[in-house]
Amino acid sequence: MGRKSKTKGAYYERQFAQFLRDLGYHDAKRIPLSGASWLKGDVIAGDQTFEVKYRSRIPIINVIEKTQAAVKFVDTGLIVNKIVNPYDAIIEVENTPKYLQQWYEQAVREKARLVIKQKNSDWYEVTKE
Repeated sequence: MGRKSKTKGAYYERQFAQFLRDLGYHDAKRIPLSGASWLKGDVIAGDQTFEVKYRSRIPIINVIEKTQAAVKFVDTGLIVNKIVNPYDAIIEVENTPKYLQQWYEQAVREKARLVIKQKNSDWYEVTKE
């Protein structure tokens, strides 16, 4: 991984830790050397571990924001919804994007919750039905 990628990843990990502190999880912090130490995941808050993923553009987030509904992928059972003020409505989509499935599998291996964000969007969590 290049230096720019590491810097970007660390920035959004710190941003998510601050987001959690703002929600009242005062012990939320970025895990130093995230993924490279015995402690897995990117951010920890209490007994919860989070895997944080950021891309400048994540098409499924655009769908969620446009439709004002969570997305459920029929093939994998993955559900993407906002963390704060989640949508009650759910739309179903046939195929899970490969990158999203890989991110989720990584989070499962690390016993972490997967959170995603794109530029200028809210934070979203990916869960499994």
